[in-house]
Amino acid sequence: MKIAVTGATGFVGTHLVRSLVAGGHEVTALVRNPRAAADALGPRVRCVGYDLAKADAPTEALRGAEAVVHAAAYLPASYADPELARACLDANALGTLTLARACVAAAVSSFVLFSSGNAYRRTGRAVSEDDALYPAARATYYLASKLCGELYATHACDQGGVRSVVLRPSAIYGARMAGGLVPTLARKLAAGESVTLRDGGAYAVDLVCVEDVVRAATAAVTREVRGPYNVGSGAASTTLEVAVALAELLGASEGRIVVEPAGSLPIDEGFSPLDVARALRDLDYAPTSLRDGLRAYVEAM
Repeated sequence: MKIAVTGATGFVGTHLVRSLVAGGHEVTALVRNPRAAADALGPRVRCVGYDLAKADAPTEALRGAEAVVHAAAYLPASYADPELARACLDANALGTLTLARACVAAAVSSFVLFSSGNAYRRTGRAVSEDDALYPAARATYYLASKLCGELYATHACDQGGVRSVVLRPSAIYGARMAGGLVPTLARKLAAGESVTLRDGGAYAVDLVCVEDVVRAATAAVTREVRGPYNVGSGAASTTLEVAVALAELLGASEGRIVVEPAGSLPIDEGFSPLDVARALRDLDYAPTSLRDGLRAYVEAM
């Protein structure tokens, strides 16, 4: 297939493009710096200039493409700064709408959008695609812009006859990831440093390895599916569980894990795990266990 990918030089985008090329697909990368992207992605990937935050529609670049995977996003320097709300909306909502409309104009068959599984209202169970999306607790300006982008893109694609799929991944980790929970803990433990976990290490998140996300995205492109799909492991892991597992895999002493007890204030319990039954059914999805995913991550360090 001929597939265009935005965010192709990002963490997930890089893994996705390499997988698509290895699978024999013809990939066009829509990126801000085509020359640097060409050096990073290799000669088999066509690189075209594109900036999500600008109003220009990349219609001509999309002509001939059968599918577009939209993995680009504006990530604010501070998720708590309301002054960055407009920038989030301009790129992640209005920029996504512009891209979706360009897909319609270019007669692209399929549009696959990366959204976020962290936008669900927290519950005491795994959340499904039919549960409430209400990102008022944390990262509100960013997550609200991603949700708005979902709505805009789905509407534009529906009106224009383009099949649309929304992927809602949970917390992604994997090789070559610069920041985040797993890389931070792993680097410190591997260096013989101590890690400090607040609130008893109770903060929980559904960790999904990047290879699983790539397989889900590829299935969303190549199968006749539509609508939203959760992409996670199906279970939430606490920071303490992750730290203990990494310490064991790295041969580090568990004494390096310092657990601070919860104080008098309510603790941040993190995010609900994602119910991935729909992906299991439609995308032939098979999430990697936390233990196996962390082992692969450690081996790639």
